[in-house]
Amino acid sequence: MGAISSKIHKEKFNEYIINGDIEKIKLILKHAKKNQIKQTLNEINKTDGYNHSIGLVNDIVLDLNERDENGWYPFYFAADHNNTEMIKLLINYAEKHQTELILNEVDKTGRFPITVIINNHNNPEIIEIVKEYVVKNDITLRWEPINEKKEQDEISKEQEMTINEKKNELEEKLEKEKGVCNI
Repeated sequence: MGAISSKIHKEKFNEYIINGDIEKIKLILKHAKKNQIKQTLNEINKTDGYNHSIGLVNDIVLDLNERDENGWYPFYFAADHNNTEMIKLLINYAEKHQTELILNEVDKTGRFPITVIINNHNNPEIIEIVKEYVVKNDITLRWEPINEKKEQDEISKEQEMTINEKKNELEEKLEKEKGVCNI
């Protein structure tokens, strides 16, 4: 049985992503799998800037690192919308499918997703989730605020230091746990 190509009404799908309506997205993907419909999620919205952030359920493997014409990719969209649940879904999806999320790519303005997370929203829960992900996957986050106010730079550098400190703490904890297991 071949997969049937189906395009979701892109405005509605974008609305679900922007509003963080994860349940509707999961429902769409569940329907797609159940009915053997191949959703071309990464192609639907290239024209309007919302290269899809999710397809995180039902073994429909998406390229989570595919960039749109502005250099944005799914993780970047989730960061820009300050969507904690979407970031968790992206990370879980990447881990489930053994795909590394690209966190060190800049958009056309030269900003990294971590810049958006810290400068635009400073959401401690998202920062913690990202810290855990980078430590677990041995990723060194690049940081380069572009054209930001001095105060934002100072806050951002403080957050960057916190991220690096947390990474070091988690690495030490993992090293100690390895030592206990090797006895």
